Amino acid sequence: MKKLLKIVLITLVSLFIVVCVAGYIILSHVDLNKYKGTIIEMANKATGRELNIGDIKIKPSFSPTVELSQVTFSNAAWSKEPLMASIGAVDVSVALLPLIHGQYVISRFVISDAVVNLEENKDGVANWVFEPETKTEETAAEKTSFNFNLISVAEAAEINEPKGADNNILSSIVIKEVALNNVKINYTDKTAKKQTYDIETLRLDENDDKNIDFNFKVNDGLYGGKGTIGALTLLDTDKAYPVKANLDVMGIKVGTDLALYHVLGDLSFEGNVSAKGFMGKDSTYNESADVQIKGDLKEIAAVIQSIQLAGNVITGNVSAKLDTKVPEIKANLASDKINIASFAKSQKSAWMISLVQEAQATTLVPAEVIPYETLSLVNADADINIAKIVNGSAVLLTNLKANAKVNNGAATVKVLQGQLAKGDIKADASLSAKNKTFVFNADVTKVNLLELMKALDAQTDTFRFVSGGDTDLYVKLNGTGNTYAQLVDGLSGQVALIVDKSALHLGNIGMIKGNILTQLLNTLKITKGNDDLNLACAVVRTDIKDGLAKFPNGVVVNADKFTVVATGDVNLKNDKIGLSIKPFGGKLTDTNIAKALSSLVKVTGTLQKPSIGVDSANAIKTIVGVTTTGPMYLGAQMLLENDNSPCYTALKDTGYETRFPKPDNVVSSGAQDVGQVLDDSVGMVKDTTKGLLNLLSGKKDKKTNEQ
Repeated sequence: MKKLLKIVLITLVSLFIVVCVAGYIILSHVDLNKYKGTIIEMANKATGRELNIGDIKIKPSFSPTVELSQVTFSNAAWSKEPLMASIGAVDVSVALLPLIHGQYVISRFVISDAVVNLEENKDGVANWVFEPETKTEETAAEKTSFNFNLISVAEAAEINEPKGADNNILSSIVIKEVALNNVKINYTDKTAKKQTYDIETLRLDENDDKNIDFNFKVNDGLYGGKGTIGALTLLDTDKAYPVKANLDVMGIKVGTDLALYHVLGDLSFEGNVSAKGFMGKDSTYNESADVQIKGDLKEIAAVIQSIQLAGNVITGNVSAKLDTKVPEIKANLASDKINIASFAKSQKSAWMISLVQEAQATTLVPAEVIPYETLSLVNADADINIAKIVNGSAVLLTNLKANAKVNNGAATVKVLQGQLAKGDIKADASLSAKNKTFVFNADVTKVNLLELMKALDAQTDTFRFVSGGDTDLYVKLNGTGNTYAQLVDGLSGQVALIVDKSALHLGNIGMIKGNILTQLLNTLKITKGNDDLNLACAVVRTDIKDGLAKFPNGVVVNADKFTVVATGDVNLKNDKIGLSIKPFGGKLTDTNIAKALSSLVKVTGTLQKPSIGVDSANAIKTIVGVTTTGPMYLGAQMLLENDNSPCYTALKDTGYETRFPKPDNVVSSGAQDVGQVLDDSVGMVKDTTKGLLNLLSGKKDKKTNEQ
């Protein structure tokens, strides 16, 4: 018996080997190229396009591989590109054993070295929409069923075939692995905008849990990732279809853990999405987000568990309706604390008051088109609540409540309340796509500059507030334009900044180098001897009309040791400055007269590159007056031009001038007193070159100094 069993086993093994060898020999000698004509004809009838195949080979094995090389597929007739696809190689491996069960299992399907051109014409017609040569009306039972499944043979046997498709080969095809290697996809939309995706690798492969593992790398790693999705047989069931992935999208790390339901019907989903690095690869803010989402194709709800940015945490919720004419979004965002110091590499360098550098000669406002059309793509309503904004340990702003809306092409942002450095903030801004207009209003009252400077860590030995410093800012601006530059060029409105009584310590301002403030103070000769300054008031008032900002005696610094008043304009269309600055020392002393003569200052140039110099016209006028009339001219002029309430004058007709007393214009010194005061300075205005140079530089000659 044992001998008989041995003979049977040897016989079966021998037969199996003979069959395998015979199969190998047969497959090795099969010439599949003779079927090319039939394959090409079938493709032509099915798509209306021309298919060409260079060569067809077969590699014998238990899973024979059919190799197609140099495959091309023609494009739509309207396309400028002759080919929709050009493929270097297509490898299809077929498992033999499943054929016993009537299943056609493609164990591996690989496309290599391909270029695919996907495009839409100007009418929105896509080249992947085919027009078969013959069209026949099909009933539901006659339609071809093609199940593209990466599943096991056992699962394939359980597939319920559509009625009437029992003898349809396509209905039994199962694909277990798909791979793309070195495939370039060119996509052109109907506006002729082109995008290219270089797929280095993409692989879908069934794992032991009968789900599908995938990995891909596109555009040299610009897009990439790996993960797992459910078996495709789950797509047409009520069971959850899992999607777990770790993706890298342009440097942004995205993680998903989602469950999809009714994927082939009314899709719905729920799960978690996380993201890191969404501020860009050079970001140092260590930003991340964790969000729970739930919804369907009509409405989505998201709970923001945390958005972290430089250690600051934002939470909230967002909902979106997608089945409306335009998406409708509502959001409620909140944070207990935002630390602005965490956003700066160097806290002090980030929040020190920035002075305009001469080297910073760049265009302030770009000529880019304002994307008004985006305001019509969505309607949104967002509430923002921040308990406090700090700079390190110093509290800068508290109880900030704001609202942002976009509705039918109009956007508005409102600061409903907020306390900034003990002051109150209210502001609103709007942008209209219909009228191409921008409006901005702000009322900032009782902001204390001493507290603000402390909070910003801007108090220094060179410049700091000692006491006082309550400040108000009122802004009313509007503009119209298609670009940001046009908007500023056509700006109109008014800005008023008012600083109340304050005590300041200036330190050695002359040590500051390389900015416009230094130039101005050096020219005004007030960079020394004024370490402490009692400020009665300071004002910046400008009236803007069609891009021209006028300062009608609108820049004032009124202090105990000097008063400076500036008048002129700034052209926002070309950024040119034209300001005349006149200082007055408060008393008619020899030193102050010298300062006045040497400080008839004009600020010219541009906002990007301002320049400080002597106002030649006023200087010459003063020289002529002194040399022809004597020192009485200069003294009388200074008394007449002296305004004992310049802050009132600067704010006249704004509604804010009543905060200061009206100027009384009373001349307190007689002509004889003035003449005596000017005796020591008259030598400076001699009709000589040396005298003129000394006058304009603010210096006295040696003889005068000895007096």
